[in-house]
Amino acid sequence: MRRHATAREPPENAAVADRVIVMDKGRIVQTGTWAELAEERDGLFRELLDLQRDRTVPAQRAAGEES
Repeated sequence: MRRHATAREPPENAAVADRVIVMDKGRIVQTGTWAELAEERDGLFRELLDLQRDRTVPAQRAAGEES
């Protein structure tokens, strides 16, 4: 069974896809598996992944501090 994630999904959701296609301004800029794209340090997918993680981690820390 093949699975896909749309561009509207957070990068973490693409982990279930057989292949990920990263587009920027209507052009394909990267393709590969989630693992391959996450390893590319200077790629757009990795940039988006890092941005998502940076936004999530402080929120999780703050929630943990309140407990």
